[in-house]
Amino acid sequence: MLGMEARDDSFDGVDDSAVLLVTVLTSEDAHVPDAERAKIQDLPGGFCRVTLDYGFMEVPSVPEGLRDAVEHAQLSCGSLPTIS
Repeated sequence: MLGMEARDDSFDGVDDSAVLLVTVLTSEDAHVPDAERAKIQDLPGGFCRVTLDYGFMEVPSVPEGLRDAVEHAQLSCGSLPTIS
């Protein structure tokens, strides 16, 4: 499991940080469809659990998986700036 902190550094007087707990799983299937890749669970205290599923023939990419989750409006934990 990988812990990541997403923070918006613009000063607006609000702490927009969120802690992402990221887990990457490898499926017994060769490929996992993009629409089924990310599972999001909001947790108390500014935490968010993100589980990314990849097929055994795919190369996992945490930044790409998180970008896809944001793009598909699945991930809304805090205010997420650019994910690199």
